[in-house]
Amino acid sequence: MTHDPYFEQAQNEWAVGLAAAGIDFVPDPFVIRIADLFIGGKSFATRSNLDPDAVWSTIAANADSLIAFFHLLMTRDRIPLIDYNITFDTTNFNELGELAVPLHPFSIYHALQERAKAQLAAFDMARIPPSRLSEIRASLAEGLRAVGYGWAPDAGPAFEGENEKIGAVLFGGLIFGAYAEIASADHILQPTRHELLLSLTQPDEAPFWGEQQEHELFRRLNDVVANDPHVTLHDRELPPTVLHYVLEREPHSTQSLLETVLSLRARDTDFVAYRNWHRELRNAWRNGRHDEAAEASVLEVTRELRKRFPAGKDALDIPALWSRELGLKAKVGAEVGAKAEVEADLGKVTVSLPNWIRSWLVEGVRFRSHRKVLLRMALAKKRSDNLPLALRRLWYDS
Repeated sequence: MTHDPYFEQAQNEWAVGLAAAGIDFVPDPFVIRIADLFIGGKSFATRSNLDPDAVWSTIAANADSLIAFFHLLMTRDRIPLIDYNITFDTTNFNELGELAVPLHPFSIYHALQERAKAQLAAFDMARIPPSRLSEIRASLAEGLRAVGYGWAPDAGPAFEGENEKIGAVLFGGLIFGAYAEIASADHILQPTRHELLLSLTQPDEAPFWGEQQEHELFRRLNDVVANDPHVTLHDRELPPTVLHYVLEREPHSTQSLLETVLSLRARDTDFVAYRNWHRELRNAWRNGRHDEAAEASVLEVTRELRKRFPAGKDALDIPALWSRELGLKAKVGAEVGAKAEVEADLGKVTVSLPNWIRSWLVEGVRFRSHRKVLLRMALAKKRSDNLPLALRRLWYDS
């Protein structure tokens, strides 16, 4: 791209604007659309002239995008809405109030569009195995149609006919990736778009650095709590989602679930501390370093979960009692000219207590604030066997 001082100024304004709004990530439009349709429930899908069953099937197939959205909602200061309303109705996000920040990158969009077209023209589709390419075509055609995703840009001659949807997905990924790159922000991608971009490009590492570090940090914790074969995170190892935790409170609709999440986010001091802690992690990762003190919290929670759920043991096989050996000592007084005291070792005695007392001590005394939140969300996830099934009931009733 030739040197253009007006474009450079527009890029700077975009980066400054995101920072001023407290935004440090750019979300994939499809992640936002999945969350939008989930929040609206079946009634919204029907009013939007969409097939409710097809919509739900697409939401369930993209449960990882829904998990990512609620993770962002609990850990980020603001949720950017980057002209998504051009493609789909975003009125369901009115519930977010001031958390949602509308952004309009008109000043840089057209230049980035031309750059994306040039990149697309250089892509070699042969790098994707034919069988996988066919699967992606079918999945995109069905999924995009089901959710009313109407953006159909001209991606060039290589993406006409059967590759049209792939071209649109790549086009959007390149443009939104550029938004993130210019602002030095994280780029949160939908898994299929992520797969395509990684297969066909050599992307800048920076927008994905935080995601990579998050993956490594939470991998071992997720190994302990992974219980649900119906949710596949496609290599995105997020912390345990707030969804499991809130579902245990039995919300009656998707709207009440969102209201509960927003209330926890804003008013529960432990969840506020959780967001602040996650911000500390991201600030370190943004500077290419680790915050060992912050990361130690995940290791502590992982150790606690492994104590409660030993590898290879069913939960029903775990003894109901927690036993510890305590050393007992006493002080014995004696009159020898002047008063003196002698400490006597009385040996050790085993004390057994119900496990719930130990758990209460850990959660209420040893684990404070963000560690308590992380542990409780992990325990809720461990108790859940089928997240999409629980969400389905809410969605159809909403």
